[in-house]
Amino acid sequence: KNLEIKKMKTNYFLPLAIIGLLIRIVLSVTTYHQDLGAITLASHHIVGEGQWLSFYDNSGKDINKTIFNYQPLAYLIPAVFYSPFANFVSTTAENYVNADWQKSFTGSFNFELLFYKFPMILADILIFFILGVALKKTAYQKKIQILWALNPIAIYVSSVIGQVDIVIALFLLLAYLALTNNKKYLSIVFVCLSALVKPIGLILLPFIIRNNKADSKVKIILS
Repeated sequence: KNLEIKKMKTNYFLPLAIIGLLIRIVLSVTTYHQDLGAITLASHHIVGEGQWLSFYDNSGKDINKTIFNYQPLAYLIPAVFYSPFANFVSTTAENYVNADWQKSFTGSFNFELLFYKFPMILADILIFFILGVALKKTAYQKKIQILWALNPIAIYVSSVIGQVDIVIALFLLLAYLALTNNKKYLSIVFVCLSALVKPIGLILLPFIIRNNKADSKVKIILS
């Protein structure tokens, strides 16, 4: 009986993961937000034209005056995932810049949107799995994973808007877990990575500095 109960408790994981993934895929191919345009346009210059270090030079020069106003990793991380498909990015990325996306959106499902939102959806999924590992054998594992898999904010950010804020959330989660395991320097690395996506990632710094285990070297590095 105890074995059957244990199986019932663990069997929720796969169906939950599938449901959460399906929700994200359906929403990603049926919705568009203009914030995705800056990422796709930057990727056009980075991946399509090879401007990995100079893509900011094109900020505001397109017909829609699209500004690259985020930190470098906000554009470079998605570009890494797009890079194996440079020809595809060269021919499609500009179609999703602000109002121009409508030229490509002719049906009910647009799988090109899934392609461009994929890095953000992947970060979202990784958070789901990391939470499961971090909370393994605790009373909160099932509840937390259900909350994340069906979290409307996470789904909206990663699959509807396709925004890199979900990547920040991933880095901050890793930073927090590193800090709780007394890996202070690794925690600093993840916080810095999150800040290189958007400065809001620095929100975790006060907790690292105030941590009673943080030594003077950590505080100097953070400063």
